[in-house]
Parts: sequence; structure tokens; C-alpha cells
Amino acid sequence: MGLPRLRSRKKDGFLELMFMRVPGSCANAPCLEMFITNSMGKRSSRFLARIDTGADISCVPKEAFRHIMPCMPGVPVLIRDHRGGVNREQTFILTINLLGGGQTYKRVRPPRGVLIQDSLETGLLGMDIILPYFRLEGEGINWRLIPR
Repeated sequence: MGLPRLRSRKKDGFLELMFMRVPGSCANAPCLEMFITNSMGKRSSRFLARIDTGADISCVPKEAFRHIMPCMPGVPVLIRDHRGGVNREQTFILTINLLGGGQTYKRVRPPRGVLIQDSLETGLLGMDIILPYFRLEGEGINWRLIPR
């Protein structure tokens, strides 16, 4: 499935976010486009990521991760899933490239790494990236990421 024509837009130094329902989710949310690269510069195709202020760590889709193998492992982390179960999961050290208007807006390499999620098409941008690098502002369907 290809990405919709609607894109995140870079405007006046901040990133205007799309507000939509991404595949596999049940509700509309602020979203943006991104791609990932490994330490050797191998690049994935772009994918949508939902802004998730309830996620402590960002996640990338399994399909994007497969395209950039091999990747350096990060530290295992304990995560609590939406059903309350706790699991130890391996993180991977990647560079996340946030897109605005089809161009790279910001490159981020989370120190703890990112998780790989079962979703084949979409990722999550969590608080590990939002808090240190951005301020999230908005209401209703108008949201934006503002650099710190």
C-alpha cells in the first residue's frame, strides 16, 4: 500500500503534521512521514508514523527494518503493552529521518535505540524523540512539531 498524497509540510521552521488514521489504527491522530537509515547509510522507503505521546520509545515497522539490515543492536528494554503485559524487547540503533514536504526536516538517533513493531506499514514517534527535540502544539486537527 502506498502512502497517501497528503504530506507533512515544513513551514516557517516548524513541521505541520497530517491528521489522519494510519493503517492498523482505530482513530485519527497527528502523523508524519519518515524513513530510517542504518549506520552504513542504507535507507528504507518512507512510511507513516503516528505521534504517540503515550509511547516512551519510538517504533518502526518491521518491513522498513528488513530493508536496512544489518543494524546494530541497542540495549534491551522492558515494555508494557496495551494489555498490561511486560516483555523484554531488543532495541536497534537507527537514524530516524523526519520528512516535511518530501525532504528531510530533522535527523535523530535515539540513544536507547528504537523498537521494531509488527506493523508492516506504520511506525510510532514516541516521547523519546518528541521531548528532547520538539515541542508538540495543536488542537483539533491542526498540529505541529516546533524545534526546541
